[in-house]
Amino acid sequence: MNAFIKAVNANRPGDVYLFLTPELKAMLSREEFRHNFAKERSYPYLTPLYLYLDEVKLSSDRRSGEALLTVAARLPGEKMRVKLIYTKGQYYIEAFRDIADGSYLHKFEALK
Repeated sequence: MNAFIKAVNANRPGDVYLFLTPELKAMLSREEFRHNFAKERSYPYLTPLYLYLDEVKLSSDRRSGEALLTVAARLPGEKMRVKLIYTKGQYYIEAFRDIADGSYLHKFEALK
């Protein structure tokens, strides 16, 4: 989880991609994710994305869970919840689905 947060905080979307669930990775390539992430972050009203880990809760079998993150430098008190899935010998993170599926573009249509 800490490596994922470091990648987000350092604005390294190619590294963030490595932590995404296989389902999200099936939606687009690493390069496409980089492109979408950079485009989403390029909108002028967005401040840098910086995360802090608040807590991690795992299921009793430790095969899934959830992490609660504080999102700094945006709205005060903004939180981000991500799902954790253990498969193929490691944990993957269900995060940035809107960037993976392209739906992040819809939130900016109202600003035009």
